[in-house]
Amino acid sequence: MWNKRLHSLQVVCLLSGLVLTPAAQADGDRADPFAGSGVATGGTSTDGSFFGLFGSGGTELSEFERPAEGYGRLMTRRPEAIRLQNARGAGLITEPETEKYLNGILRKILVANGLGDLAPRVFLHADMDAQALATPDGGLFLNIGLVQAMRTEGEVAFLLAHEVSHFLLQHHSSDWFVQTESRMLTGVETLRSIGNGLAQKVGGSDSAISRKLERANQIGAIIYDISDRVVFSAWGREQEQEADRLGLDLMVGAGYYPFDAEGVMEIIADHEAQIELNRQGSRTLMETRSAEAFGLSDGDVSSNPILAGIAAGLGEMIAAISSEHYPAEVRAEEIFEYSEKHYSEAIPGLKVSVPWVASDDHPVNRIMRAYDAANEAISALGDEDLRRAEQMARKGVTGITSSHTFPRVVFQKVRRAQKRYAKAEQNLQLAQRSDVVPMLVYFEYIDLENEKGAYDGILDVVAKAQGDAGGEIPQLMPYAIFAYRALGNHLKAFEIQKSCEIDRPEMQRSCKLAAQGEFPGTPPVTRKQKPGERTATLFDQFNKLR
Repeated sequence: MWNKRLHSLQVVCLLSGLVLTPAAQADGDRADPFAGSGVATGGTSTDGSFFGLFGSGGTELSEFERPAEGYGRLMTRRPEAIRLQNARGAGLITEPETEKYLNGILRKILVANGLGDLAPRVFLHADMDAQALATPDGGLFLNIGLVQAMRTEGEVAFLLAHEVSHFLLQHHSSDWFVQTESRMLTGVETLRSIGNGLAQKVGGSDSAISRKLERANQIGAIIYDISDRVVFSAWGREQEQEADRLGLDLMVGAGYYPFDAEGVMEIIADHEAQIELNRQGSRTLMETRSAEAFGLSDGDVSSNPILAGIAAGLGEMIAAISSEHYPAEVRAEEIFEYSEKHYSEAIPGLKVSVPWVASDDHPVNRIMRAYDAANEAISALGDEDLRRAEQMARKGVTGITSSHTFPRVVFQKVRRAQKRYAKAEQNLQLAQRSDVVPMLVYFEYIDLENEKGAYDGILDVVAKAQGDAGGEIPQLMPYAIFAYRALGNHLKAFEIQKSCEIDRPEMQRSCKLAAQGEFPGTPPVTRKQKPGERTATLFDQFNKLR
């Protein structure tokens, strides 16, 4: 889109390109960010910054002022932000080579723009969707799928500059941490309310669908789109505009070519097209996801009143959540106009490919291949092909991903399907060897202990999880209530239930049902992975959401 417009405007050589300034130089003294690069400065700056480089004032950065109170207080809350991110999906992953590369570019951007005293940091998340998130403490959480989609260093520079701009501009609300915890718990409740009992409800009207649901059991994967979007909803239009503009200023200040932002916007636009994250497309999204989960066509979903109702209700939820969404295509147009206004004289340097493009054996590519194998194992498990499921699950935990949560949890599910519970537990133990142990591992451990009838084991897992996290984990309260009740300790179960109702009202429904003897169930692994087994609850709760 941009390239066509650039051609029609007859500007010179505005193809995506990168400046060959290595990220390794980020910690050096601040100097002219364009020195030795392929970007034409068109002028000089009297203060050593890039404000005057293109002879055009009024940039977002020229008007930017640090908050009087600074960022120190928020940065001290990074452990809390990491805990929240680790509770999402398959959690965080550690890959030193890629993290060093990404943090090197981030550091270069900060130092070049006089922000070297700040300490934002990039973290990798196991999710394969093309999404990123900035937290109030300066944590930049990039999904591994988004990282692999980046093709050039300039694209990475804009992505990081954009995300760190949300932090610099303090776009987060003052009680972001509290709100995020609350939304996460609400998402868990939504998942359980809709997912539990669905098989019986559908089974009453169509036994064939019921059998498919029992085998695939992926309704939780559909709901995961809701809970993930509730917890980490998109920024509003004004916030995204500010972050796009400041991000462009920052990347140019670090010597990168502003029009390389085009590649990032194309990736985001492709992602949006896939999930149709807008009011008009949300119902179609849920109908498609429902059809995929049950192995049915869109027509089958539309003709079944139960499934059509689910698609409509969830579609409305996504529409409401994403009503402020700022489409990538519109963002791309405005980014182009801003770049034309302030950086029209920029001349692109040579493209610098990211390391995972240059080498098929790069850790990012090996991780993604392993995750693809794990997803194939999930599909085989849904088809009841345990032999292929085991074969692909083994590939998922080979080498670099041997202790990654996602493939280990998948292998664990294969072992459970084979009734090999000792091997299932062994996979969860191996997942705990990871540098960061996501909540998903503990959820699965609890589910396994429940399947074995080991209620003391459930309490042990809850205690270990909270010890590792350094405090109470609200999502685990229903499991503790359930275990104490099963062990006959009704007093302790009642005590936790009351605490749940008072301190965590979002969880009171799950806590109440656990006190009545219903096992809470486990969240899904990913959008492609089946959730844990669930017991029936009141499906009527779903109707209140429609």
